[in-house]
Amino acid sequence: MVRTGSPTNFETSFPPLEKHFRISVFSPTKSTFATVFQDITRRKTLEEEQKEREDRFRLAVEGAQLGLWDWDVKNDVVTVSDFLAMIFPDSISSGAWHFLAISITGVKSFAPRPVCPRCALRLCS
Repeated sequence: MVRTGSPTNFETSFPPLEKHFRISVFSPTKSTFATVFQDITRRKTLEEEQKEREDRFRLAVEGAQLGLWDWDVKNDVVTVSDFLAMIFPDSISSGAWHFLAISITGVKSFAPRPVCPRCALRLCS
């Protein structure tokens, strides 16, 4: 920042206080700089807790060999788990997941279109 004069920001942790900060640095005038510290500890804690919940859920689903699917109606994207795609591989290319989503949700404003892993269907990782 001192060399370029361009404002910058970054996140860092401070273990002695058990805190996380977002630090912004900028130069209001030539040869001066200002620093703003924002305590982001709560956000970081929530992100870590969310990741732990997602990891536990993913392990439970994989361990139980469950087939999951989700339809993002707004973007018209159906996402299926790897296990469900393995059980019903022909359904991916036929658009059957869209049909299933419409049947269950009752949404009628669906325009059928080809479904493939490269464009409209994403497999869970």
